[in-house]
Amino acid sequence: MKDKEKIIGSICILVLAIVFLISGYLITRNNSKEAYEDIFIETKDINNEEKRDSTFEEEVIVVDIKGKIKYPKEYTLKKGSRIRDLITMAGGLTEEADTNRVHFSKTLNDEDCIVIYGKEDKEEDSNIVSSNNIGSSSSSSSKININKATIEELTQLSGIGPSKAKAIIEYRNANNGFKSIEELANVDGIGEKTIDKFRDKVDIR
Repeated sequence: MKDKEKIIGSICILVLAIVFLISGYLITRNNSKEAYEDIFIETKDINNEEKRDSTFEEEVIVVDIKGKIKYPKEYTLKKGSRIRDLITMAGGLTEEADTNRVHFSKTLNDEDCIVIYGKEDKEEDSNIVSSNNIGSSSSSSSKININKATIEELTQLSGIGPSKAKAIIEYRNANNGFKSIEELANVDGIGEKTIDKFRDKVDIR
């Protein structure tokens, strides 16, 4: 009888030991899984943050502005910003600035150097090399770029006097530039016949 009780007691102890071992294994396994998941989530968050930082770096440009501007210096802007955004950031134009020679809608590029000319300035007065010179509309061809041209340059076109040249620039600034040469017909005093006189002498690039 006593031997039977000892056997039963031993079996109970063995069963309890097995239960404890299995329970301990399951608890340890769950803790390890949770710790791994925490590490994975934290690593994922860090990677996402690095990607956001990298994207931010790619989406900014640095541009220099000089001349008739209140605060001439280098500025950091978002990629795709226009000259009007840069002028606003720089405190605006001074009273001496010649707005007729400012292409407000021009898109900026990284490392551009923008020069704001004064009303009494001539283009040759500036010795600043600029990749996006506001005061110049010349290109490798002899055509006049109506999206950059000054009043003096526009009056070189047949049928365009100072008043029409000024109207062209006012329309250009108000409508973010010309999308086509035919759009000149929307300017007061300019019709198709006038455009035909200089169509082969102008472009919009």
